[in-house]
Amino acid sequence: MKKRTAATSERAKKAAIIAADEAKEEAEKKEKKLLVVKRGRGRPPKEKPVVVAVNEKSDEPDIDEDGAQSLVVEWTKDLTWSLVTGIEEDDEIRDGLYPGPGAIKRTGGKPKTHFHDALGVKIFADNPAYTEFLAIDPELSEAEQTKKKAEQRKLLAGKVKNKIKTLTDTARIHILDMGQTGAGLRSAAEITPGSKLATQWDVIKEDFPWLFNMRDLIAVRPNLKPVGLGNNDTPIDIDLLLRTRTDDDTSSLAPDDTEDLPAQLVDSDVLTIDSDSDDEIAATPTLEGALKRKIKPEGKGNSKKTPPKKKTKPQTGMSAPAAAVAAKKPTNAKDRFSATVLAEEETAQRALELRTAKNKAHKDVALAKISAEKEIRLAKEESKRADKAEKAALVRLRMEQEHQMRMAQMQQGGPSSASFSNAGQSGNFSMFDELPMLPGTSSSDGSGFAGSSTYGGFDGF
Repeated sequence: MKKRTAATSERAKKAAIIAADEAKEEAEKKEKKLLVVKRGRGRPPKEKPVVVAVNEKSDEPDIDEDGAQSLVVEWTKDLTWSLVTGIEEDDEIRDGLYPGPGAIKRTGGKPKTHFHDALGVKIFADNPAYTEFLAIDPELSEAEQTKKKAEQRKLLAGKVKNKIKTLTDTARIHILDMGQTGAGLRSAAEITPGSKLATQWDVIKEDFPWLFNMRDLIAVRPNLKPVGLGNNDTPIDIDLLLRTRTDDDTSSLAPDDTEDLPAQLVDSDVLTIDSDSDDEIAATPTLEGALKRKIKPEGKGNSKKTPPKKKTKPQTGMSAPAAAVAAKKPTNAKDRFSATVLAEEETAQRALELRTAKNKAHKDVALAKISAEKEIRLAKEESKRADKAEKAALVRLRMEQEHQMRMAQMQQGGPSSASFSNAGQSGNFSMFDELPMLPGTSSSDGSGFAGSSTYGGFDGF
């Protein structure tokens, strides 16, 4: 009877367990159906990647294609410190692995693997723990030795790359933890001893003492520290923005070693200076007080006066001209293409300037030629006008002479040819002796001046 009861109870327990499992499975199925209905799709939600810190003192062994282990790096604190300081001390490596904001700094087109390889050589080459690994059999050929060295450096570069990734991810986690309570801290020296943050830093420092060094490397990157964002808990000091109010505009005239007056002055009082310094003035200077000020005789007092400096001639500048920096030659194809395009543009610009200068020179020559031709034409016209004026003056002179002769003849009353000839020989009319006989003139009385035939000789003018 007891055996039957025990068997029944065991069966009941098993049945209860099975029923509970079935109920749990049905509940999970219902939850999945509800999730599919809410999302509208059958695929599960994407999971966000979680950054997990790796143990600093361990490293997974590398496995070659044939399954053999090649190298295990024990990242001690000293070795890790050498890695961090190697990045900080070399500007080229720091800019290549952790470039800062602003203008892109040229690295010569070198990938990050180049800097990983440089760090691997720097921290492992002189480390006695890896001398055996880096040793190369001298019996190998030169090609095999070169291949062996390349494989070793590639392996060490991979170790450095993985370690830098681990340090960066771990530093981000600690930066988030420290940022909640240590906003604005820039170094471990700024942490207040005995505070909650100091306790937290003591815990982190045991396993990750290079936190602030890594923070300085990655915190300047815009994707981790956006420009223009600050801590809202930090108060803003606006005292520097406010203008300082001065009590008196003449306060700057008093020296720093002036002393306060022993008693207050009344408006009617006269200020008498008893101190040895001539630079002290009243707190509220007035015109009356300045006129009544006591003048100190020369030769008294201990005030130090600066002797006047001797004037000198203007001197040439002593600064040396700045040395011309030679332009760096482009290294990659993009820079060479840019340099070629710039050179072509400069050549085209020079050709355009030369063409413009030639056109201007041709234009100036043409204008000068036109101006010279104009001056020559004007000179010819002026010469012609002068010739015409001379001819007209000669004609006028001859006409005047003829008129004078006729007037003289009319005044004599028309003498006969004989009397005129006799008079001409006697010299009474010597003024007409030199006049030539005009061609084509004839007279019955033989005087040579008769009628209208006299003007016939001037038809040619």
